[in-house]
Amino acid sequence: MSPSPRKVQVSNQTKLLRCSTPAIRTLIHALDAAPLPVKAPPGELSIALMDDAVIARVHAQFFDDPTPTDVITFPGDPDDPDNGGEICISLETALREATKRNLPPSQEIALYLIHGWLHLAGHDDLSPAPRKAMRKAEMEAFRCVEESVIKKITKCVTCS
Repeated sequence: MSPSPRKVQVSNQTKLLRCSTPAIRTLIHALDAAPLPVKAPPGELSIALMDDAVIARVHAQFFDDPTPTDVITFPGDPDDPDNGGEICISLETALREATKRNLPPSQEIALYLIHGWLHLAGHDDLSPAPRKAMRKAEMEAFRCVEESVIKKITKCVTCS
């Protein structure tokens, strides 16, 4: 009998875009089950969807950098196996980057979720060599997640 999928809490703190909580959970569960060389720690995972202003405040508070960023990841508590960590994503940045790269927002958001999951699994992207390994791992993880799941993350419904 395979273990039950981890609990994934999704909090959309912005009205920029409606995202499908079930699709986000399915993507995380697909990553957890994928035959990847790294695994994110077990335990409940929190996904926070934010706008640039909110993620900039988080970035300033925890990393002394007041600029918006795409993804911030907080590892879980190693002494609490029920806490798998938190992935914070700027939907505003995702929308802007998706437009710039001529991609559907769901694909950019999926990339950010994968990127955060890989940080939890131990990947780093602060210097060139680890960044190159992170990009390779992102591509490998992206291939493991079904395109149908990615497309369901958003229905590209922007809210004013």
